[in-house]
Amino acid sequence: AQARCVENPVFVVLSGCDTGGGRLQGGEGLMGLSRAFLGAGARSLVASQWAISDASTATLIERFYRGLVRGLDRDVALQAAQRSFFDEAQWSHPYYWGAFQLIGARGAIPALRGSQRARWELRDAALIGVMAVLVLGFVAARRRGRSA
Repeated sequence: AQARCVENPVFVVLSGCDTGGGRLQGGEGLMGLSRAFLGAGARSLVASQWAISDASTATLIERFYRGLVRGLDRDVALQAAQRSFFDEAQWSHPYYWGAFQLIGARGAIPALRGSQRARWELRDAALIGVMAVLVLGFVAARRRGRSA
């Protein structure tokens, strides 16, 4: 596998836990992963504000990507994905869908509209994101088990 560096990414999704947070630095403000991506040139990103269920995150991000591929604006796609949880008893509480927020540009991503390649790339990105969330959840669970 070859690593690729993406210059000036248009949009970044940080689906892991607490990716929107950081450390408060005097004179600088909040320093964290989100700020690093914005500083590197991302025009917008989605990040979580607290630890969230792996299963609900995977479902929410998948629904969000589907909205993007349909040509929805980023903010509308995120809102639609979040609202889709309202009628599902196990995920209706805001804990499961409210952690994610959009930072930056909110319009549609024109290159995604109707593109079959974009659908495959988003599917791959979603699978990688889900795998990352599951691995991080597994690591966190093992750490909790050792400290108990």
